[in-house]
Amino acid sequence: MENIRAYSEYLARLLACAVKNEKPPLPPAGSEIETGELYKLSRTHAVDNILYMSLDKFESVKKSGAWRAATELYKHAIVRESTQYVESQALMDRLESEGIVHMPLKGFVIKNLYPSPDMRQSTDLDIYIPDRQTKATKKVMESLGYTYDSKTVGHGMHDEYKRGKLMMVEVHRYLMAPEFKSWRKLCDRIVANKRLCSGFTYRYEMTPEDFYLYMILHTAKHLKHSSSGIKSVLDIWVYLDRYNKTLNWEYINKMLLEGELTTIERNLKTLAAHWFGNEPTDDELVLRLGDFIAENGTFGNEEQYKMWRSANTSRFSRAVDAFFLPLSEMRGFYPVLEKAPVLLPVMWLVRAFKAVFVKKSASEYIADNADRDEARKLFEFKESIGL
Repeated sequence: MENIRAYSEYLARLLACAVKNEKPPLPPAGSEIETGELYKLSRTHAVDNILYMSLDKFESVKKSGAWRAATELYKHAIVRESTQYVESQALMDRLESEGIVHMPLKGFVIKNLYPSPDMRQSTDLDIYIPDRQTKATKKVMESLGYTYDSKTVGHGMHDEYKRGKLMMVEVHRYLMAPEFKSWRKLCDRIVANKRLCSGFTYRYEMTPEDFYLYMILHTAKHLKHSSSGIKSVLDIWVYLDRYNKTLNWEYINKMLLEGELTTIERNLKTLAAHWFGNEPTDDELVLRLGDFIAENGTFGNEEQYKMWRSANTSRFSRAVDAFFLPLSEMRGFYPVLEKAPVLLPVMWLVRAFKAVFVKKSASEYIADNADRDEARKLFEFKESIGL
């Protein structure tokens, strides 16, 4: 999209007006912003239902044919939110009755700070449950009619459960991948600091300070791998609008320093204030961060991830990562390891042989076509913003 900065800044302004229930401004003079392109950008970042609330105040927009489609999507978002709310409550009530420790994460929590929960779309319910209760959780999910991939449940960072078209639950055993050592350590501390929710025996929540830290950690992780979305920056703005004056910033700043997150947090906070708080900034690095987020969408793209891998690791390291997976992940590919983990070295050789002589996926992964110069530029940019 040409002129991504003008589009992203105007979109952010409309989103802020919707959240604050303020009259939205017209596009800046001379910007030549097209409503159709603006709406496409909002769909890419999963904030189209919030944009709808601002565009609804423009009578000229309502006359377009695209408005009918946008209205249907908005209605669908409300239905999805209602369904997710009812099903999520039923699930957590069941976890409570079964004595399973659980802590809702991310969107499920932050959406309650918006004027209406349906404003903040979520594709799934993210919930933390200790690794030791994975089997008990699996039984609960089965009894509630959720399906899953039997080869992956119990392995890796999280398990995915699905039911129907609207319900997907990600059960996280850990909040951060082990490759991010300082971030993993900080996340483990956040889990240890969790506090019991009032009126419950097994449902927990993060402290306000730790939830803010987790938002920054989660956004930084996505930016490090590929990209994050406009919605993640909006979440930061909404959260700070509610809690900024009451947060223990001495504790937060100490944790940010320990987690090597001070710079990226400052840049994200400045961007949030610029985009949604209409605060001017001449910090070109922050503006470039905004362009990068706007251009790459909510989850970034595979090419961005390949470039990150290419810039951060050697060819040999990528080969090691591709072939010699840890036992927790290898069990998903080779069930025999469940009963005979001693065969792990043999299965590594089998995986390497198949990748080289039978399949191409792993070898293609380590020999990706990402341009090294572009990858290096991307790495340097991300390093400059604090990643």
